[in-house]
Amino acid sequence: MIRKNPIACSYVFAPKRATFFNSSRFVNFPTSSRCLTILFAIVAESPATYFNNAGDAVLQRIAAVLQEHVASEDEAVRWGGEEFILMCMDCPLVKAQEIAEHIREIVEHMSIEFEEHHIAVTMSFGVYQLDGDQTMDQNVKQADERLYQAKTTGRNRVVV
Repeated sequence: MIRKNPIACSYVFAPKRATFFNSSRFVNFPTSSRCLTILFAIVAESPATYFNNAGDAVLQRIAAVLQEHVASEDEAVRWGGEEFILMCMDCPLVKAQEIAEHIREIVEHMSIEFEEHHIAVTMSFGVYQLDGDQTMDQNVKQADERLYQAKTTGRNRVVV
């Protein structure tokens, strides 16, 4: 989980996902006030000569951005690969979209230095208002479908 240490971007494996979504921090908020955002980082300039080693540097910088720009009651975790999940508490859909757009703009304008290279990164976002009548897996699938739409319609965008 991304809180105090931006390097702590560990994967959330399937057994931990239920714990993540069922924690008291989430269930105490009405479903209608929670939004789920799946973020996907794209390394825009990634020569094969340094991409694998640079990947950790990119993920650490993204984790630091999330740490700085996500409210303390919200939760962000690395979901796998270049994907993160951001659970926004007490947050209407429009506000979640604004948060995603703000983070997208920050990432779009940053340059990550790695071994004398400047790496440009963009992010795509799928934002979804949680539906209490669906399972968490179904909610994640809805957000993931929006992320897929963002990636297939030009990337570096937010889809709600």
